[in-house]
Amino acid sequence: MSRYAMTGIAVLLGLSLVAACNRSTDLPVTVESLEERLPALAEAGTAWRPDAYLARASVRLIDDGHASYLIWADFNSPTEEIESIAIKLLPDGSVSVEPFVQTVPVVQVDPITEDLWQLDSQEALEIALDDEGMRFLEGSSGTECSSLVLERQGSVPGAPVVWRLILTDCEEPLIGQTTVIDAMTGEVISRESNFPAAAP
Repeated sequence: MSRYAMTGIAVLLGLSLVAACNRSTDLPVTVESLEERLPALAEAGTAWRPDAYLARASVRLIDDGHASYLIWADFNSPTEEIESIAIKLLPDGSVSVEPFVQTVPVVQVDPITEDLWQLDSQEALEIALDDEGMRFLEGSSGTECSSLVLERQGSVPGAPVVWRLILTDCEEPLIGQTTVIDAMTGEVISRESNFPAAAP
């Protein structure tokens, strides 16, 4: 990537972070830092297979309640056809590893490497969560069905890495919002909402 392209990305990222910081930082939920926790998760992955790679990571939105896990990371291995693993960061800071043995070959995807995303989970949440989403979270029954996901945008080789904020109320699963932002720049790529119309 050229120096000019990197400068452009840095400018866009800076503008996105300024916009997020200009909003109230008193959010109704918090998230664990994926950037800080990923080394421990990756170490558990390479203990399973030396060539294990991060395929997807889901960060729980935490309110005043208790969560069974804070981060769920899926790891694949290009040399493993029938098994993948889920590595979970638990609230006490420990890591659990859950293998998944499949009857069909594991679908291999492009690895999500650290150089493909600049925004940490906390910054991504501040950018992706708009006022409508804030009101939804404040009035929802809980955050068990909501998450912030780092993944590839589609299955096409070389697809960009994005953060996907999924807001869903477990008691009303048809109501919610999904926001996708570029994991490098913070640009909002799409936002789809399905909230009931406000009373006149």
